[in-house]
Amino acid sequence: MRVIVCVATESEIPMFIKDNYPALWCRFKHLRSGGTIDFNEIPLLFVVVGVGVLASDSVSWLIHHFEPDEIINIGTAGSTVFPIGNCLHINAITNGYETISLKTCSSLPNSYQCINKASCFTVDQFDRSLTHESIDMEAYHIASTCQRLSIHCSVFKFVTDRNNDQTTTDYTQNLVDYHRWCHQFFMPIFNVSYDSISVVVPVYNRPDLCLNAVDSVLSQTRFVNEVLVVDDGSDVVVSIQDDRVSVLRNEINQGVSSSRNKGITHASSEWIAFLDSDDIWSANHLMDLFNYLQEHPMCRWAQSDEHWIRNGCHLNKRQVHEKPDGWGFERSLERCLVSPSAVILHRSIFDDFGVFDESLPVCEDFDLWLRILRYRPIGFCPSKSMTKFAGHGDQLSFSYDAMDKFRLTSLISLFELETDAFFSAVIKRRILVLIDILRKGAIKRDLIDDIEYYQQLESQLFDG
Repeated sequence: MRVIVCVATESEIPMFIKDNYPALWCRFKHLRSGGTIDFNEIPLLFVVVGVGVLASDSVSWLIHHFEPDEIINIGTAGSTVFPIGNCLHINAITNGYETISLKTCSSLPNSYQCINKASCFTVDQFDRSLTHESIDMEAYHIASTCQRLSIHCSVFKFVTDRNNDQTTTDYTQNLVDYHRWCHQFFMPIFNVSYDSISVVVPVYNRPDLCLNAVDSVLSQTRFVNEVLVVDDGSDVVVSIQDDRVSVLRNEINQGVSSSRNKGITHASSEWIAFLDSDDIWSANHLMDLFNYLQEHPMCRWAQSDEHWIRNGCHLNKRQVHEKPDGWGFERSLERCLVSPSAVILHRSIFDDFGVFDESLPVCEDFDLWLRILRYRPIGFCPSKSMTKFAGHGDQLSFSYDAMDKFRLTSLISLFELETDAFFSAVIKRRILVLIDILRKGAIKRDLIDDIEYYQQLESQLFDG
Protein backbone atom coordinates (compact mmCIF):
# COMPACT_ATOMS: atom_id res chain seq x y z
CA MET A 1 0.00 0.00 0.00
CA ARG A 2 1.45 3.33 -1.08
CA VAL A 3 -0.19 6.61 -0.06
CA ILE A 4 0.61 10.18 -1.04
CA VAL A 5 -0.76 12.94 1.19
CA CYS A 6 -1.22 16.22 -0.67
CA VAL A 7 -1.42 19.66 0.92
CA ALA A 8 -1.91 22.98 -0.82
CA THR A 9 0.73 25.03 0.99
CA GLU A 10 3.83 24.28 3.01
CA SER A 11 2.19 25.71 6.13
CA GLU A 12 -0.19 22.70 6.00
CA ILE A 13 2.57 20.07 6.14
CA PRO A 14 2.10 18.54 9.63
CA MET A 15 4.67 20.14 11.92
CA PHE A 16 5.60 16.87 13.61
CA ILE A 17 6.40 15.43 10.16
CA LYS A 18 8.69 18.38 9.45
CA ASP A 19 10.37 18.10 12.85
CA ASN A 20 10.68 14.33 13.23
CA TYR A 21 10.35 12.79 9.75
CA PRO A 22 11.92 15.25 7.30
CA ALA A 23 12.52 12.46 4.76
CA LEU A 24 8.74 11.94 4.41
CA TRP A 25 7.82 15.29 2.89
CA CYS A 26 8.87 17.47 -0.03
CA ARG A 27 7.77 20.23 -2.33
CA PHE A 28 6.40 19.12 -5.68
CA LYS A 29 8.93 21.23 -7.56
CA HIS A 30 11.72 19.18 -5.93
CA LEU A 31 10.22 15.96 -7.29
CA ARG A 32 9.64 17.49 -10.71
CA SER A 33 13.27 18.60 -10.91
CA GLY A 34 14.59 15.05 -10.49
CA GLY A 35 14.09 14.26 -6.81
CA THR A 36 11.95 11.14 -7.26
CA ILE A 37 14.85 8.80 -6.56
CA ASP A 38 14.90 10.00 -2.93
CA PHE A 39 11.31 8.87 -2.35
CA ASN A 40 10.78 5.75 -4.49
CA GLU A 41 10.70 3.31 -1.57
CA ILE A 42 8.65 5.40 0.89
CA PRO A 43 5.12 4.02 1.52
CA LEU A 44 3.81 7.35 2.89
CA LEU A 45 4.83 10.66 1.35
CA PHE A 46 3.62 14.21 2.08
CA VAL A 47 3.82 16.58 -0.89
CA VAL A 48 3.10 20.30 -1.26
CA VAL A 49 1.12 20.41 -4.53
CA GLY A 50 -0.22 23.98 -4.68
CA VAL A 51 -3.77 25.27 -5.17
CA GLY A 52 -6.31 25.27 -7.99
CA VAL A 53 -5.32 23.84 -11.37
CA LEU A 54 -1.72 23.72 -10.15
CA ALA A 55 -2.78 21.03 -7.66
CA SER A 56 -4.44 19.06 -10.46
CA ASP A 57 -1.30 19.09 -12.61
CA SER A 58 0.86 18.12 -9.63
CA VAL A 59 -1.34 15.18 -8.62
CA SER A 60 -1.54 13.94 -12.21
CA TRP A 61 2.27 13.88 -12.36
CA LEU A 62 2.52 12.14 -8.95
CA ILE A 63 0.10 9.42 -10.01
CA HIS A 64 1.97 8.71 -13.23
CA HIS A 65 5.40 8.62 -11.56
CA PHE A 66 4.63 6.94 -8.21
CA GLU A 67 1.50 4.85 -8.96
CA PRO A 68 0.04 5.28 -5.45
CA ASP A 69 -2.86 3.21 -4.15
CA GLU A 70 -4.46 6.30 -2.64
CA ILE A 71 -4.20 10.07 -2.74
CA ILE A 72 -5.19 11.87 0.47
CA ASN A 73 -5.80 15.59 0.54
CA ILE A 74 -5.55 17.18 3.98
CA GLY A 75 -5.58 20.82 4.93
CA THR A 76 -7.46 23.74 6.35
CA ALA A 77 -10.89 24.95 5.29
CA GLY A 78 -13.53 27.50 6.10
CA SER A 79 -17.02 26.52 7.20
CA THR A 80 -20.28 28.35 7.75
CA VAL A 81 -21.87 25.21 9.24
CA PHE A 82 -19.29 23.42 11.42
CA PRO A 83 -17.52 25.15 14.33
CA ILE A 84 -13.88 26.12 14.12
CA GLY A 85 -11.70 23.22 15.29
CA ASN A 86 -13.88 20.48 13.75
CA CYS A 87 -12.34 17.75 11.62
CA LEU A 88 -14.32 16.85 8.50
CA HIS A 89 -14.26 13.78 6.25
CA ILE A 90 -15.36 15.02 2.84
CA ASN A 91 -17.92 12.87 1.01
CA ALA A 92 -18.77 15.20 -1.89
CA ILE A 93 -16.94 18.08 -3.58
CA THR A 94 -18.27 20.71 -5.96
CA ASN A 95 -16.71 23.55 -7.93
CA GLY A 96 -20.12 25.13 -8.44
CA TYR A 97 -20.76 23.28 -11.71
CA GLU A 98 -19.93 19.63 -11.09
CA THR A 99 -20.08 17.47 -7.96
CA ILE A 100 -17.79 14.55 -7.25
CA SER A 101 -18.86 11.88 -4.74
CA LEU A 102 -16.12 10.24 -2.67
CA LYS A 103 -16.23 6.86 -0.94
CA THR A 104 -15.76 7.48 2.78
CA CYS A 105 -12.99 4.95 3.29
CA SER A 106 -9.23 5.31 3.58
CA SER A 107 -6.21 3.12 4.18
CA LEU A 108 -5.13 5.29 7.12
CA PRO A 109 -4.75 3.17 10.29
CA ASN A 110 -6.58 5.55 12.60
CA SER A 111 -10.14 6.16 13.81
CA TYR A 112 -11.16 8.33 10.85
CA GLN A 113 -14.56 6.58 10.64
CA CYS A 114 -15.66 8.67 13.64
CA ILE A 115 -15.04 12.04 11.93
CA ASN A 116 -18.00 14.17 10.81
CA LYS A 117 -18.96 13.68 7.15
CA ALA A 118 -19.34 16.88 5.13
CA SER A 119 -19.39 18.29 1.61
CA CYS A 120 -16.83 20.74 0.25
CA PHE A 121 -16.97 23.72 -2.12
CA THR A 122 -13.69 24.43 -3.92
CA VAL A 123 -13.22 28.03 -5.01
CA ASP A 124 -10.58 29.69 -7.18
CA GLN A 125 -10.47 32.81 -5.04
CA PHE A 126 -11.72 33.92 -1.64
CA ASP A 127 -15.48 34.61 -1.64
CA ARG A 128 -16.88 35.67 1.73
CA SER A 129 -20.46 35.50 0.40
CA LEU A 130 -20.28 31.72 0.01
CA THR A 131 -21.97 29.50 2.61
CA HIS A 132 -21.12 25.80 2.74
CA GLU A 133 -20.14 22.94 5.05
CA SER A 134 -16.51 23.45 4.06
CA ILE A 135 -14.74 25.73 1.61
CA ASP A 136 -11.23 25.26 0.24
CA MET A 137 -9.12 25.95 -2.85
CA GLU A 138 -7.77 22.57 -4.02
CA ALA A 139 -9.93 19.52 -3.06
CA TYR A 140 -12.04 19.49 -6.24
CA HIS A 141 -9.01 19.70 -8.49
CA ILE A 142 -7.28 16.83 -6.69
CA ALA A 143 -10.40 14.63 -6.53
CA SER A 144 -11.31 15.18 -10.19
CA THR A 145 -7.80 14.22 -11.25
CA CYS A 146 -7.93 11.06 -9.15
CA GLN A 147 -11.34 10.18 -10.56
CA ARG A 148 -10.08 10.63 -14.12
CA LEU A 149 -7.05 8.41 -13.44
CA SER A 150 -8.98 5.81 -11.38
CA ILE A 151 -7.06 6.38 -8.13
CA HIS A 152 -8.83 6.24 -4.77
CA CYS A 153 -9.05 9.70 -3.19
CA SER A 154 -9.78 10.73 0.40
CA VAL A 155 -10.16 14.29 1.69
CA PHE A 156 -9.93 15.47 5.30
CA LYS A 157 -10.29 19.10 6.32
CA PHE A 158 -9.75 21.01 9.57
CA VAL A 159 -11.99 24.05 10.05
CA THR A 160 -9.89 27.14 10.82
CA ASP A 161 -12.28 29.96 9.93
CA ARG A 162 -15.87 30.99 9.14
CA ASN A 163 -15.22 32.27 5.60
CA ASN A 164 -15.92 35.86 6.58
CA ASP A 165 -14.08 39.12 7.22
CA GLN A 166 -12.12 37.47 10.06
CA THR A 167 -10.85 34.60 7.91
CA THR A 168 -7.20 35.71 7.68
CA THR A 169 -6.96 36.38 11.41
CA ASP A 170 -8.80 33.17 12.36
CA TYR A 171 -6.68 31.07 10.01
CA THR A 172 -3.44 32.36 11.51
CA GLN A 173 -4.62 31.86 15.08
CA ASN A 174 -5.99 28.36 14.48
CA LEU A 175 -3.10 27.00 12.45
CA VAL A 176 -1.50 25.75 15.68
CA ASP A 177 -4.64 23.71 16.43
CA TYR A 178 -4.54 22.33 12.90
CA HIS A 179 -1.04 21.01 13.52
CA ARG A 180 -2.13 19.47 16.82
CA TRP A 181 -4.92 17.69 14.93
CA CYS A 182 -2.43 16.47 12.31
CA HIS A 183 -0.24 15.00 15.04
CA GLN A 184 -3.19 13.13 16.54
CA PHE A 185 -4.51 12.10 13.13
CA PHE A 186 -1.29 10.67 11.69
CA MET A 187 0.54 9.50 14.79
CA PRO A 188 -1.06 6.00 14.77
CA ILE A 189 0.90 5.33 11.57
CA PHE A 190 4.18 5.75 13.43
CA ASN A 191 3.16 4.62 16.91
CA VAL A 192 3.25 0.86 16.35
CA SER A 193 5.69 -1.89 17.29
CA TYR A 194 6.04 -5.53 16.31
CA ASP A 195 7.43 -6.86 19.58
CA SER A 196 4.58 -8.87 21.05
CA ILE A 197 1.99 -11.40 19.90
CA SER A 198 -0.81 -13.21 21.73
CA VAL A 199 -2.54 -16.22 20.19
CA VAL A 200 -6.13 -17.07 21.11
CA VAL A 201 -7.25 -20.70 20.72
CA PRO A 202 -10.96 -21.38 21.48
CA VAL A 203 -11.82 -25.03 22.13
CA TYR A 204 -14.86 -27.11 22.98
CA ASN A 205 -14.53 -30.87 23.47
CA ARG A 206 -11.56 -31.30 21.15
CA PRO A 207 -8.66 -32.00 23.53
CA ASP A 208 -6.50 -33.96 21.10
CA LEU A 209 -7.01 -31.59 18.18
CA CYS A 210 -6.42 -28.63 20.47
CA LEU A 211 -3.08 -30.05 21.61
CA ASN A 212 -1.99 -30.31 17.97
CA ALA A 213 -3.06 -26.71 17.33
CA VAL A 214 -1.24 -25.35 20.38
CA ASP A 215 1.87 -27.38 19.53
CA SER A 216 1.94 -25.69 16.10
CA VAL A 217 1.84 -22.31 17.88
CA LEU A 218 4.64 -23.16 20.31
CA SER A 219 6.75 -24.41 17.39
CA GLN A 220 6.72 -21.07 15.58
CA THR A 221 10.03 -19.67 14.36
CA ARG A 222 8.78 -16.26 15.48
CA PHE A 223 8.56 -16.07 19.28
CA VAL A 224 5.02 -16.11 20.72
CA ASN A 225 4.58 -14.16 23.95
CA GLU A 226 1.46 -15.93 25.16
CA VAL A 227 -1.09 -18.53 24.13
CA LEU A 228 -4.59 -18.14 25.55
CA VAL A 229 -6.56 -21.38 25.29
CA VAL A 230 -10.21 -20.61 26.02
CA ASP A 231 -11.99 -23.80 27.10
CA ASP A 232 -15.66 -23.20 26.40
CA GLY A 233 -17.17 -25.54 29.01
CA SER A 234 -15.68 -28.77 27.64
CA ASP A 235 -16.50 -32.08 29.31
CA VAL A 236 -12.77 -32.76 29.59
CA VAL A 237 -10.70 -29.77 30.69
CA VAL A 238 -7.75 -29.04 28.41
CA SER A 239 -4.42 -29.23 30.24
CA ILE A 240 -1.20 -27.89 28.67
CA GLN A 241 2.10 -27.61 30.51
CA ASP A 242 3.98 -24.62 29.14
CA ASP A 243 4.85 -21.31 30.78
CA ARG A 244 3.50 -19.36 27.80
CA VAL A 245 0.12 -21.12 27.81
CA SER A 246 -2.81 -20.01 29.95
CA VAL A 247 -6.09 -21.93 29.98
CA LEU A 248 -9.16 -19.75 30.52
CA ARG A 249 -12.33 -21.70 31.21
CA ASN A 250 -16.02 -20.96 30.77
CA GLU A 251 -18.02 -23.08 33.19
CA ILE A 252 -20.81 -23.47 30.63
CA ASN A 253 -20.62 -23.46 26.85
CA GLN A 254 -21.08 -19.88 25.60
CA GLY A 255 -20.06 -20.15 21.95
CA VAL A 256 -16.99 -19.36 19.91
CA SER A 257 -17.60 -15.59 19.86
CA SER A 258 -17.60 -15.44 23.65
CA SER A 259 -14.44 -17.55 23.77
CA ARG A 260 -12.55 -15.40 21.27
CA ASN A 261 -13.70 -12.22 23.01
CA LYS A 262 -12.50 -13.57 26.34
CA GLY A 263 -9.12 -14.20 24.78
CA ILE A 264 -9.01 -10.68 23.33
CA THR A 265 -9.84 -9.21 26.76
CA HIS A 266 -7.05 -11.17 28.49
CA ALA A 267 -4.44 -10.70 25.75
CA SER A 268 -1.52 -8.51 26.82
CA SER A 269 0.24 -8.12 23.46
CA GLU A 270 0.01 -5.49 20.76
CA TRP A 271 -0.87 -8.06 18.08
CA ILE A 272 -3.49 -10.80 18.37
CA ALA A 273 -3.87 -13.91 16.22
CA PHE A 274 -6.50 -16.64 16.34
CA LEU A 275 -6.21 -20.36 15.72
CA ASP A 276 -9.25 -22.65 15.76
CA SER A 277 -8.63 -25.83 17.70
CA ASP A 278 -9.01 -28.04 14.61
CA ASP A 279 -6.51 -26.07 12.48
CA ILE A 280 -2.70 -25.89 12.55
CA TRP A 281 0.05 -23.49 11.48
CA SER A 282 3.27 -24.27 9.71
CA ALA A 283 6.37 -23.19 11.64
CA ASN A 284 6.89 -20.01 9.59
CA HIS A 285 3.29 -18.73 9.81
CA LEU A 286 3.83 -15.82 12.23
CA MET A 287 7.28 -14.98 10.89
CA ASP A 288 5.86 -14.57 7.38
CA LEU A 289 2.98 -12.43 8.63
CA PHE A 290 5.23 -10.15 10.69
CA ASN A 291 7.64 -9.75 7.79
CA TYR A 292 4.67 -8.72 5.65
CA LEU A 293 3.41 -6.24 8.24
CA GLN A 294 6.79 -4.58 8.59
CA GLU A 295 7.04 -4.26 4.82
CA HIS A 296 3.57 -2.62 4.82
CA PRO A 297 3.75 -0.26 7.82
CA MET A 298 0.23 1.16 7.43
CA CYS A 299 -1.37 -2.29 7.51
CA ARG A 300 -3.02 -3.20 10.83
CA TRP A 301 -4.43 -6.58 9.87
CA ALA A 302 -3.40 -9.27 7.44
CA GLN A 303 -3.93 -12.93 6.69
CA SER A 304 -1.95 -15.75 5.16
CA ASP A 305 -3.04 -18.12 2.46
CA GLU A 306 -4.11 -21.62 3.48
CA HIS A 307 -4.36 -25.30 2.62
CA TRP A 308 -7.78 -26.95 2.75
CA ILE A 309 -8.02 -30.58 3.81
CA ARG A 310 -11.32 -32.48 3.89
CA ASN A 311 -11.47 -36.11 5.04
CA GLY A 312 -7.74 -36.37 4.43
CA CYS A 313 -7.89 -35.05 0.86
CA HIS A 314 -6.48 -31.75 -0.38
CA LEU A 315 -9.07 -29.35 -1.83
CA ASN A 316 -8.34 -26.76 -4.50
CA LYS A 317 -9.95 -23.40 -3.86
CA ARG A 318 -12.20 -21.88 -6.48
CA GLN A 319 -11.48 -18.40 -7.77
CA VAL A 320 -14.39 -16.95 -5.75
CA HIS A 321 -12.58 -18.04 -2.57
CA GLU A 322 -9.36 -16.16 -3.37
CA LYS A 323 -8.45 -13.93 -0.44
CA PRO A 324 -8.63 -10.16 -0.83
CA ASP A 325 -5.49 -8.07 -0.95
CA GLY A 326 -6.43 -4.50 -0.03
CA TRP A 327 -10.04 -3.39 -0.27
CA GLY A 328 -12.21 -6.50 0.04
CA PHE A 329 -15.51 -5.21 1.40
CA GLU A 330 -17.67 -5.65 -1.71
CA ARG A 331 -16.39 -9.15 -2.49
CA SER A 332 -16.82 -10.18 1.15
CA LEU A 333 -20.52 -9.28 1.21
CA GLU A 334 -21.22 -12.51 -0.65
CA ARG A 335 -19.01 -14.91 1.33
CA CYS A 336 -16.51 -14.85 4.17
CA LEU A 337 -13.04 -14.33 2.68
CA VAL A 338 -11.07 -13.89 5.89
CA SER A 339 -10.14 -16.99 7.89
CA PRO A 340 -9.96 -16.63 11.69
CA SER A 341 -7.04 -19.08 11.82
CA ALA A 342 -5.09 -17.15 9.16
CA VAL A 343 -5.56 -13.57 10.37
CA ILE A 344 -3.50 -11.35 12.66
CA LEU A 345 -4.79 -8.01 13.96
CA HIS A 346 -3.40 -5.05 15.84
CA ARG A 347 -5.34 -4.61 19.05
CA SER A 348 -6.39 -1.06 18.00
CA ILE A 349 -8.65 -2.75 15.42
CA PHE A 350 -10.86 -4.04 18.23
CA ASP A 351 -10.91 -0.60 19.86
CA ASP A 352 -12.16 0.90 16.60
CA PHE A 353 -14.59 -1.77 15.39
CA GLY A 354 -15.54 -3.88 18.38
CA VAL A 355 -15.27 -7.64 18.87
CA PHE A 356 -17.21 -10.73 17.78
CA ASP A 357 -21.00 -10.50 18.10
CA GLU A 358 -21.94 -13.04 20.78
CA SER A 359 -25.58 -13.11 19.65
CA LEU A 360 -24.54 -14.85 16.41
CA PRO A 361 -24.02 -18.61 16.86
CA VAL A 362 -22.37 -18.77 13.40
CA CYS A 363 -21.15 -16.19 10.85
CA GLU A 364 -19.69 -14.21 13.73
CA ASP A 365 -16.43 -13.89 11.79
CA PHE A 366 -18.29 -12.78 8.62
CA ASP A 367 -19.90 -10.05 10.73
CA LEU A 368 -16.70 -8.70 12.31
CA TRP A 369 -14.62 -8.83 9.14
CA LEU A 370 -17.23 -6.78 7.27
CA ARG A 371 -17.24 -4.15 9.98
CA ILE A 372 -13.48 -3.83 9.60
CA LEU A 373 -13.30 -4.17 5.81
CA ARG A 374 -15.75 -1.31 5.41
CA TYR A 375 -13.01 1.06 6.62
CA ARG A 376 -9.71 -0.81 6.41
CA PRO A 377 -7.99 -2.70 3.60
CA ILE A 378 -6.59 -6.09 4.61
CA GLY A 379 -3.10 -7.29 3.85
CA PHE A 380 -2.47 -10.63 2.18
CA CYS A 381 0.65 -12.70 2.77
CA PRO A 382 0.71 -15.36 0.02
CA SER A 383 2.49 -17.98 2.15
CA LYS A 384 0.26 -21.08 2.56
CA SER A 385 1.13 -21.37 6.23
CA MET A 386 -2.22 -22.40 7.74
CA THR A 387 -3.97 -25.73 7.25
CA LYS A 388 -7.73 -25.83 7.66
CA PHE A 389 -9.33 -29.21 8.22
CA ALA A 390 -12.95 -30.05 7.39
CA GLY A 391 -15.13 -33.10 7.41
CA HIS A 392 -15.46 -33.79 11.13
CA GLY A 393 -19.03 -33.62 12.37
CA ASP A 394 -18.58 -31.16 15.24
CA GLN A 395 -17.84 -28.21 12.97
CA LEU A 396 -20.21 -25.30 13.54
CA SER A 397 -21.03 -25.09 9.84
CA PHE A 398 -22.54 -28.58 10.07
CA SER A 399 -24.85 -27.48 12.89
CA TYR A 400 -26.78 -24.82 10.96
CA ASP A 401 -28.56 -25.45 7.67
CA ALA A 402 -29.46 -21.82 7.06
CA MET A 403 -26.28 -19.80 7.65
CA ASP A 404 -27.67 -17.25 5.20
CA LYS A 405 -30.15 -16.25 7.91
CA PHE A 406 -27.30 -15.14 10.15
CA ARG A 407 -25.50 -13.43 7.27
CA LEU A 408 -28.74 -11.54 6.63
CA THR A 409 -28.92 -10.48 10.28
CA SER A 410 -25.37 -9.16 10.09
CA LEU A 411 -25.95 -7.29 6.83
CA ILE A 412 -29.13 -5.63 8.11
CA SER A 413 -27.21 -4.33 11.14
CA LEU A 414 -24.49 -3.05 8.84
CA PHE A 415 -27.00 -1.39 6.53
CA GLU A 416 -28.81 0.37 9.37
CA LEU A 417 -25.55 2.00 10.50
CA GLU A 418 -24.29 2.99 7.05
CA THR A 419 -24.30 6.70 6.14
CA ASP A 420 -22.43 6.56 2.82
CA ALA A 421 -24.70 6.35 -0.24
CA PHE A 422 -22.33 4.14 -2.23
CA PHE A 423 -21.91 1.55 0.52
CA SER A 424 -25.61 1.66 1.41
CA ALA A 425 -26.39 0.72 -2.17
CA VAL A 426 -23.98 -2.24 -2.35
CA ILE A 427 -25.15 -3.60 1.03
CA LYS A 428 -28.76 -3.19 -0.02
CA ARG A 429 -28.20 -5.18 -3.23
CA ARG A 430 -26.71 -8.08 -1.27
CA ILE A 431 -29.52 -8.04 1.29
CA LEU A 432 -32.10 -8.24 -1.49
CA VAL A 433 -30.30 -11.25 -2.98
CA LEU A 434 -30.27 -13.03 0.39
CA ILE A 435 -33.93 -12.27 1.06
CA ASP A 436 -34.80 -13.70 -2.35
CA ILE A 437 -32.77 -16.87 -1.68
CA LEU A 438 -34.32 -17.38 1.74
CA ARG A 439 -37.85 -16.64 0.52
CA LYS A 440 -37.52 -19.18 -2.30
CA GLY A 441 -36.29 -21.73 0.22
CA ALA A 442 -39.28 -21.01 2.44
CA ILE A 443 -41.66 -21.36 -0.53
CA LYS A 444 -40.08 -24.69 -1.44
CA ARG A 445 -40.63 -25.96 2.12
CA ASP A 446 -44.08 -24.35 2.38
CA LEU A 447 -43.03 -22.30 5.45
CA ILE A 448 -45.85 -19.72 5.41
CA ASP A 449 -44.59 -17.69 8.40
CA ASP A 450 -41.10 -17.41 6.92
CA ILE A 451 -42.49 -16.36 3.52
CA GLU A 452 -44.49 -13.56 5.14
CA TYR A 453 -41.51 -12.53 7.26
CA TYR A 454 -39.18 -12.08 4.28
CA GLN A 455 -41.84 -10.20 2.33
CA GLN A 456 -42.43 -7.86 5.27
CA LEU A 457 -38.69 -7.43 5.80
CA GLU A 458 -38.12 -6.44 2.18
CA SER A 459 -41.01 -3.98 2.36
CA GLN A 460 -39.90 -2.55 5.69
CA LEU A 461 -36.30 -1.99 4.62
CA PHE A 462 -36.71 -0.76 1.08
CA ASP A 463 -40.19 0.53 0.23
CA GLY A 464 -40.03 4.19 -0.66
